Amino acid sequence: MKRSRGGAAGRRWRNRFVTLLYPAFVTLLYPVVLYQDEAITVTTSFLKSGGRQYPLAELSLFHRVEHSGWLRPRLYELRARFRGRTVRLFRSYDSEKFGRVCRALVRARERAGLA
Repeated sequence: MKRSRGGAAGRRWRNRFVTLLYPAFVTLLYPVVLYQDEAITVTTSFLKSGGRQYPLAELSLFHRVEHSGWLRPRLYELRARFRGRTVRLFRSYDSEKFGRVCRALVRARERAGLA
């Protein structure tokens, strides 16, 4: 006859399980906004840009692209893989704004346990 995990042993097991999963549940239920302006919103569970919303868990292989030319200012782009395709998440001519978005994305992935 098998014994159930009742009593103190069961509580210890449940407490360990909840402790491991608690940050993920909080992140999904209550996303924290880490960066927001008119072009992009970065939270602990999703990134919203260009009218589309991307769950952080489905984004991978992030990379930055810089375009420069003789007569044009430097353009910065943030790209990632989303559901098997490369998508442009954000672009800006402002290097400081681009840096803030990238740092917010790093913090969001760390808080979600994806980094």
